[in-house]
Amino acid sequence: MESQSLLCNEAVVSSTPRDCHPDYSMEVNAQVDRVLVEDDRVMMNMLLEEKSAEKIDYCSGLQTEIKPHMRKIVVDWMLEVCQDQQCQPQVFHLSLSYMDRFLSTKNISKNSFQAMAAGCLLLASKFSEVRPLSTEKLSLYTDNSVSAAELREWEVRILNILQWELTAVTTQNFLEHFLAKSTKQAQLTARVGRHAEMLATVAVTEYKFLLVKPSLLAASCLAAACQGLAQEDLLPNLLPASVKAHAEQISVLVAHLEVLLTNYTTGYRDSLPTAVAASPSSSSSYSKPQKYREEGTTTPTDCHMAAELVGA
Repeated sequence: MESQSLLCNEAVVSSTPRDCHPDYSMEVNAQVDRVLVEDDRVMMNMLLEEKSAEKIDYCSGLQTEIKPHMRKIVVDWMLEVCQDQQCQPQVFHLSLSYMDRFLSTKNISKNSFQAMAAGCLLLASKFSEVRPLSTEKLSLYTDNSVSAAELREWEVRILNILQWELTAVTTQNFLEHFLAKSTKQAQLTARVGRHAEMLATVAVTEYKFLLVKPSLLAASCLAAACQGLAQEDLLPNLLPASVKAHAEQISVLVAHLEVLLTNYTTGYRDSLPTAVAASPSSSSSYSKPQKYREEGTTTPTDCHMAAELVGA
């Protein structure tokens, strides 16, 4: 057999095919693997992994210059970048996980905060996106206050602090698994899922939810979404037994989400999607007494302890 027979010859067409749109691209985003999301063993491993996540109330302890309102400003900027670049939802959630884990380990100055956050976005996009964000583009989003070279330096620094552990369980991961459990009313489940995803995106920008486990936050967002859309009967079919066992904690978190949504709809109604701007009703089985809605718990320790005490 001649050696040429082992070669695969292809005719590369430089011009755009006639039957293709000018914006034709071979990029295909990864889809949710139904086999994985429907396997209970995967869920159990995720629940075990979230317990080992190293996050602390760093603004009250480790960080000397970073304050909760600064985190809010930087996280909102990260979200705007992801939305403007039409990144997958996991990019934002992963970058936030990297940032919180980094800040729970290393003290930094406030002048380096945005540079570090941009480095987390860079890593998350490389981990999740088909075409990751470039250092030049991220530098532009910082108004060139952070150069491409500095971003590469921060990338290595973040990797060293995280010990190259880039796989993280996020609220988005749990939402995907919860929603995959429903085999009935697919259209309604998809609507509830979109509402819950937007609630989760809003919730993770708040420092008070820092210490809340991703599984409980995802379940709370689903509960609030079902409550807001008057589809409370759908919730028991979405949550696994291991998560439904924490119904009391979920109730407290739903109350906090209601307060959060009230604040957002009061000040930012025009800038929020319709599903997020809708105020949930209080008729769900997960609703709590009025005292939980009036408590002004603003720190992650307060919010975490309130849920833990009620669920104890």
